[in-house]
Amino acid sequence: DKPTGPLWAFMAYTGCRIGEALALAWDDVDLEKRTVRIHRTVRKDAKGRLSIGEGAKTASSNRTVMLPARAVMALHRQRAQCQRLQASRPKMWRDEGLVFPNAYGGLKPPGNVHETFAGYVRAADVPRISPHGLRHTAASLMYHAGVREKAAQLQLGHKTAAITINLYTHISEADRRAAADAIDALGRSDRHERSESE
Repeated sequence: DKPTGPLWAFMAYTGCRIGEALALAWDDVDLEKRTVRIHRTVRKDAKGRLSIGEGAKTASSNRTVMLPARAVMALHRQRAQCQRLQASRPKMWRDEGLVFPNAYGGLKPPGNVHETFAGYVRAADVPRISPHGLRHTAASLMYHAGVREKAAQLQLGHKTAAITINLYTHISEADRRAAADAIDALGRSDRHERSESE
């Protein structure tokens, strides 16, 4: 229900990096096909000035991301929010076509996003997480949903599936319990087969 809510939802359900999300233009969004094209990111020069540059973080980061329905809903909310902002300040609005602009239509600084997110996390009294942690959330959600490693890798824009699995996917205690239960079940099956053969 916060102004930045659609941004958090978009990142958590797609795994996009903060720089990719802030550089995303409406021209790269196809809500009917449920895709977004990632080919730009926010960059900082030696003097600390921010700009949007062509090319994502790495070659494998340039990709088309498939949007789950929840990300599509977040983008619809964001578009409506941008339209309301633009209507409320027509003379001050600088329409750069960005999906997640600042309050005046321009580039939103990633540092501001980090501060806002940290404030919401503190207020919610939940374990500390950064906006980048939402990429880990996306990877873990895909894993728990049974998404194949290669598909998750392409969605996140990693060079290899090993990066996606080893660094970004987090296993829950329930998963570990299921692994232990599977071993127990295997042991019961072995004992049953032995008793039948005797």
